Amino acid sequence: RDFHVGAIPYVTSGTVPPPIIDHGDYVFDKCHGHYHFEHYGTFSYLDKQGNPAAGDQQKRGFCLIDLIRLANVEWSPMAIKYFDCKYQGITAGWADTYNIGIPCQWKDVTDTPAGNYTLTALVNPDHILCEGSLQCDANDNQIWDDTAFMTCSEGYDPQVCEIAQAARCAPQGTDSNGQPLSWGNNLDAAPSTHRDCGLSYVTDPQSIYGVAQEIGPLRDTEFSFVGTPNLKSDQLRACTPGSSAILKCTVPSTSPTQVVRVCESSVKLGCGTACRYHESLANVTIEPGQTVKVPFTCPAARDGGAFGEYGGAYSLYRAMAFGPDGVRKLPDVTCVP
Repeated sequence: RDFHVGAIPYVTSGTVPPPIIDHGDYVFDKCHGHYHFEHYGTFSYLDKQGNPAAGDQQKRGFCLIDLIRLANVEWSPMAIKYFDCKYQGITAGWADTYNIGIPCQWKDVTDTPAGNYTLTALVNPDHILCEGSLQCDANDNQIWDDTAFMTCSEGYDPQVCEIAQAARCAPQGTDSNGQPLSWGNNLDAAPSTHRDCGLSYVTDPQSIYGVAQEIGPLRDTEFSFVGTPNLKSDQLRACTPGSSAILKCTVPSTSPTQVVRVCESSVKLGCGTACRYHESLANVTIEPGQTVKVPFTCPAARDGGAFGEYGGAYSLYRAMAFGPDGVRKLPDVTCVP
């Protein structure tokens, strides 16, 4: 059956939205400019002992719409019913997905020590979404009950809070503890590696598919940081923001063919950002004994420098053009302005 929310006011610029609406379940998200269902999920970043490693457990609100059809069956329609945040819900057999990088849909792990963690997602943690049959009164009106949870606005001064209500719901089957069976698959978890300054999965010794499963100049794994990672001058190589720059990079004659990649650095974090090919400032292949000019545009300030990213910094990475980088230590690449 469909999960139906219905019409939710969509706020346009120039209006002042009420911070909380619809039975205390929807809060206006100033970052996205529309209302989110606030009790959709709780996301945690846990250490090996199961303790939150990146601040407290955080709830994230979502706009619930049809984005991807998962069930290719007769009872799941081909056409979507819920297609934007003005009219929300999820059609039977469909799902809502959020792409990586959507503003404000993140968990800040900046100050988390490097190591291995577990990212968990618990959907419907407060059981406000009905995962059974909605209950109505004698007049066929949906019944709403107060819960023990509060919905609080973000970015409002003073903050506004209201009691969240839940539609009365009859479960479709219970387990031995009397809990609805539908709650049993609401928790998911995935391993996560938090890396040191200047590193990312691009610098891992192998991809998720194994050693040497990506080869060639466009590879996005098995790169190495060029320089000394604990030297700020190597993490933040200086250039003039927004201007053209040229490096001269040399690979020793004893080296195999290498790929040199130029990446933007984060001034705020004081770290290079081990970038993928399509994010790189430059990506060149250098044969043994060659010196190659590497032109690129020096990173300009982001958002006018409002968040401490003033531009003017880059970092360097290198990898074997063919073969696994982790098999042997590569001779150093030398790059000078």
